[in-house]
Amino acid sequence: MNAGTGASTVFGGSGAQAKSAVFGGGGRLLFVGGSDASTVIGGSGGADIFTGNSSGTFYGGKAGGELLCAGTGAVTLVGGGSGDQLFSSDRGGNVLVAGTGNETLVGSASHAGDLVFTGAAGTRDSVWMGYGADTLCAGGGTAMISGGGGADVYLFAAGKAGGTDVFYDFKAGEDHIALQGYGSGAANAAIASAKVAGGSTTFALSDNTRVTLVMSGRYSAPSSCKPTGAGPSVFRHTGLQADGRQLVADTLGTRRARFGQEVTSAGLGR
Repeated sequence: MNAGTGASTVFGGSGAQAKSAVFGGGGRLLFVGGSDASTVIGGSGGADIFTGNSSGTFYGGKAGGELLCAGTGAVTLVGGGSGDQLFSSDRGGNVLVAGTGNETLVGSASHAGDLVFTGAAGTRDSVWMGYGADTLCAGGGTAMISGGGGADVYLFAAGKAGGTDVFYDFKAGEDHIALQGYGSGAANAAIASAKVAGGSTTFALSDNTRVTLVMSGRYSAPSSCKPTGAGPSVFRHTGLQADGRQLVADTLGTRRARFGQEVTSAGLGR
């Protein structure tokens, strides 16, 4: 279905074999999912998307200031313009992808792990991870990230990262930072570059990525589009070791099942 130049409202279908494909036009699109497999691509007029029971992939439009909200189906939400807000759900297990501009990605209601991608160079994103074991893939932009609960993995891939990332609510010994494609000496180099200042630990990678682990702070998640019963919207930092290099050594690592190259803290000293 192709939406026209005016404002449009589209409701998804139902049934195991049903599929919906919706393409936005010049007007604002409102899509409300059914129980089918859907693909929605917002147009130049922008799109507000509530996936309902639908599974599938949903793209925001170019106008920005859009809401993309996951329901009970497994979905991929991809931001469009600046000011978009992407929300996971109580179900979790969704994929949130920041688009162009400055966007907000929220998984704070999720009890299963989400996969989150922050934006490219020139973007500035705000991210609240969920209660589950989430994975975040850092991009080339600037991102402020609150980890929430669960054992999270923050992946930096050479050639894809290169931005500035600030992590709140980082739990040493539970959350991990994964380096991929930087070479065998990258972990030791990151540890050697770590600096502690003003209650935060900062280290750099060879592609000019700068990572800051905030030692204290409070970061409140947006409340719009937040499902009922999502739990507290404020994540508190639980405290980290004062020794910045040891902190980095303790948190460099990942899960071998998820990534081909594993960087662990085994054998890394202060």
